[in-house]
Amino acid sequence: MGLDSPTFHETIGDLYMYRQWFIIVLALFLPGSFARGHYLFTFEHGSINFLGPFEVWGYQIPSWYDLPDEERAFEAYVQPNVVYGINSLGFALHDPAKGAIFFRPDGQPRDQAALDKFTKLAEFFRYSMVGMIVNPFSTDRRAWLASPDAYRTAMQVVAKAIPEWHSTILVIGDPFSSEPWPAEAPLALNDPAVFAEMAGLIKQNHPKLLLAIPAASFPNADKNHWLYVSSSITDLTKQIQALSNLDPSAPAMRNVLAIPRARFFISPLEPASDRTALAAFMKHVEQTRLAVHLHEKSLAPDQEPARLSPEEETEGWQLLFDGQTLNGWTTLLQDAGGWIVHDGLLHCTGVHGPWLRTRQTFDDFILRIEFKIEPNGNSGVFLRAPLDGRASRFGMEIQISGKEPDSLNKHKSTGAIYAVLPPLGNTSNPPGQWNYAEITCRGSRVTMTINGQPAQNLDMNDVPELHNRLRRGVIGLQDHGNKVWFRNIRIKCLKADDHNP
Repeated sequence: MGLDSPTFHETIGDLYMYRQWFIIVLALFLPGSFARGHYLFTFEHGSINFLGPFEVWGYQIPSWYDLPDEERAFEAYVQPNVVYGINSLGFALHDPAKGAIFFRPDGQPRDQAALDKFTKLAEFFRYSMVGMIVNPFSTDRRAWLASPDAYRTAMQVVAKAIPEWHSTILVIGDPFSSEPWPAEAPLALNDPAVFAEMAGLIKQNHPKLLLAIPAASFPNADKNHWLYVSSSITDLTKQIQALSNLDPSAPAMRNVLAIPRARFFISPLEPASDRTALAAFMKHVEQTRLAVHLHEKSLAPDQEPARLSPEEETEGWQLLFDGQTLNGWTTLLQDAGGWIVHDGLLHCTGVHGPWLRTRQTFDDFILRIEFKIEPNGNSGVFLRAPLDGRASRFGMEIQISGKEPDSLNKHKSTGAIYAVLPPLGNTSNPPGQWNYAEITCRGSRVTMTINGQPAQNLDMNDVPELHNRLRRGVIGLQDHGNKVWFRNIRIKCLKADDHNP
């Protein structure tokens, strides 16, 4: 779906939700980190971590309260965002001006249905690997609660409603306003003592939540900052004290992350300009994130470079891995994580960091790749994946497993389309031995051989779980915290007249 398509513009104003129990069952039974309790936002060494370093790039969505409770429709909204590298969405939880009335004046939820809906949304954001930035309280007078005690009650309600496994940042203040927190409001959320009290109530009810304060609440804050994030009440309280200090040289606190204002789009009032400006912002995010220079930890300049055969050159193949560097690949960060080039091989050392993706996108292609994995290891090759978000959910993941096929659910064995289809047979060599795969994507048709034997032969239109997956995206290699090696990665782009050979 393109930025200029009517469908895209319609979805900007129409977000959706999913069925809670379906997601809970998947979280319990799908393999790997998605079924483990640590699959949530954490704060480590002054940065957000979400199965690897996480940089917030996002925008404010319209009122969440109108979202229908339907999973696939929500995915249809998220998908065009993650394609461009948008990995976070923010909204005001209680926003009467937009019809989102979540709290009663006493701070209790308006009704159980609203509370359940918010919990479902939080779960689906996590499952999609998209951050949810929630603002419970607004500077808008129409959203003010009746008393300080009402704010205390409301904050506890919100903390309890967020699932244990989450991708949520809870903001104390109003990150979508350019104005300081009003002095005449019932509770001064920008006061250090008040913040510490409110944050303490949150942590009592949800110790794992990340907290944030908006820079706009403090006139002395750096104008280039949007949010200050941390998991530490003490550090954020000190940050507020520094921002409240009239001394402009007051230092930023350690273990507090300042999210730049340029990384988050706040919606204008006019819907027409909103669409145009948002489309421009999304394209800017894509270009900015792809332009990040990747600092490689290991180079192999003396290694013989990878080469195409004369036949491959004639047929129009191109190298995706040159055998010497990570040129053409990115983690969207300056850090290459666990990815190094060694002895002509592209090697994941198993630190459980960011996944590696091509800087180029592909629609129809033939991909040739060789791989081997350590015993009991887990990895995968992403096809037509989004730039960010959960690659195996919006694109496809070809599973690579170092476990014995008979000991696994077939959807987790080498050659499976992760969590969707098992391979046609046991085609892989034992762990530690090289495998050769050839994968062809032509429109909705996907075929694959591993070591010369059929592994997949399907039409995405005939598989409900794949019907709405991306038909264009990056090629990606997964870091699942295990050692895996790749070599001889080549791709041939197919022309329109190649669809019916």
